Amino acid sequence: MCIRDRVSTQSTWVATQVRQQEKEVNEAKVIAFSELCKRLGVKDIAEYEESNLTAINNLCNRKTEIFAKAEHIKAQLELLKQPTIESELAAPVSYTHLRAHETVLDLVCRLLLEKKKKKK
Repeated sequence: MCIRDRVSTQSTWVATQVRQQEKEVNEAKVIAFSELCKRLGVKDIAEYEESNLTAINNLCNRKTEIFAKAEHIKAQLELLKQPTIESELAAPVSYTHLRAHETVLDLVCRLLLEKKKKKK
């Protein structure tokens, strides 16, 4: 028998042994977890692991979405806290020539109108 045939025979034997060990491990899992599966109402531990993993993945996805929304809201709040040009221009100014209810924009408009009337 040549070396290639021996290697092929050995690898086949090893693969068979691995499959046998996997089968024995799965049988041991079924025995070990059978009582737990009965209490949980699942067929076997694989079904429980799959359903539990799905639930955990769903929770993780939802948590990620909530954190992303929270960050978005925080960013929007920070933008709202920053003063804008409109809010600063619309704020009342306390100049002596400014009427009580006027803003800077009102003053500019009034002065331009008065200047226009004087030119006529």
